[in-house]
Amino acid sequence: MARIRSVHPKIFTNGRFATLSIKARLLFFGLLTECWDDGVFEWEPIQLRMRLFPADKPRDVDVACLLAELQTAGFVMQWERDGVSLGAVRNFCADQRPVKPNSSGAIPQDVRLYVAFNRENKRENDQVRNQFKTGSEPVANQFETSSKPVSTGKGIGIGKGDTLRAGARESVSPGSRVQAPDLDNSGDDLPERVVAAWNAMAAETGLSKAERLTDPRRTRILARGKELVRLYGAPDPLAGFQGLFAKVAASPFLRGEASQWRASLDWVLQPANMTKILEGNYEQSSKPSGASVARMAAI
Repeated sequence: MARIRSVHPKIFTNGRFATLSIKARLLFFGLLTECWDDGVFEWEPIQLRMRLFPADKPRDVDVACLLAELQTAGFVMQWERDGVSLGAVRNFCADQRPVKPNSSGAIPQDVRLYVAFNRENKRENDQVRNQFKTGSEPVANQFETSSKPVSTGKGIGIGKGDTLRAGARESVSPGSRVQAPDLDNSGDDLPERVVAAWNAMAAETGLSKAERLTDPRRTRILARGKELVRLYGAPDPLAGFQGLFAKVAASPFLRGEASQWRASLDWVLQPANMTKILEGNYEQSSKPSGASVARMAAI
């Protein structure tokens, strides 16, 4: 059963969120209404499409790809419980204040950290400021750019050794807000993290991995990272690359489903190609001509 939820207004100017496709952003808001009060939802693309996009034709909305886009950008994670595929929304509990919270059941500690769930927080005693008594009130920003996306299970991990693994345990003091750890995404190891992010996405989509971090690749990554921040408003270079790779993962054409040609990291790092991806030239509805495919294959 869908539920009324709060949305923090700063999400609309969040750089990482702004790089998502329009349909992925719409799906994210729909997922908020599908979640139990602990931030967990059923990872069922077909059911989600029927409930959240009832007026759209199935061929026009690929919810599985949209979930992958949100997952790569760090807004949701996928996990399993007793063989059932579930999802979780990052820091969900930080922005929701249900009067009588329900629960999806037992959730592991890494998922609790991801959704900012705090069992000691007696939310039913919170003051609800909504005049329509929907049971939720806006609180602290769940989309702080200083927090890293965290993934587990079958999700796509971003970073080098900083992903919470399934079954991991963190020490949480009672009464404290649980947040993902801070991450400096613009340091000297940015090229290594970007290559790791690409390879994680490539493993999920069948694209070619980058086997080596060559000097030319390192130079292009640093240059494109600056452009993502300066020209496209990314909160930091790594977040910009996350959004860029999410668009690649969400494009059937760039994944090679329209021809034998598939996007590579070197192709994506070309300035003109990056611009076209971010401007939506290769979104699902866009099908480049055969001549365009031949030209791109020659790059």
